[in-house]
Amino acid sequence: MTGLDVLADMIVNATFPQVEVEKESDVILQELRMYQDQPRHRMSMNANTWYYGDNPYGRPIIGSEQTIKAVSSTSLHTHQKALYTKDNLLVVIAGNIEKPDEMLAFLAKEFAPLPEKTHLIKPVFHEPKPPHQHAKLSQ
Repeated sequence: MTGLDVLADMIVNATFPQVEVEKESDVILQELRMYQDQPRHRMSMNANTWYYGDNPYGRPIIGSEQTIKAVSSTSLHTHQKALYTKDNLLVVIAGNIEKPDEMLAFLAKEFAPLPEKTHLIKPVFHEPKPPHQHAKLSQ
């Protein structure tokens, strides 16, 4: 169960050293700039914002320069504590599991330190397309 040991440790005992966060932020900023230089990617990002508006569904997954620079060790720990919860975790194991009861007991033990429930509320998903587009589509 070594693979599961590693997975559980990464989830339950995640560390986010600030020096590593800063290195990764630089890499992500370079990626963002690369995407912004490619018309196809820029069009896709703009289309999502137009289609869904200024909410989590319409923003680029990679973020913006401002949000990438705002990520810190502290913000990652806050995110981890808020979302790495038992009600928000799904572990899928495929293959020939000879002792499923032992596997379930192992998983229960390894993930026991996680909080039971997340306290975050998912953003409301509003009808896609700005209202003025509905009139154009129905004509």
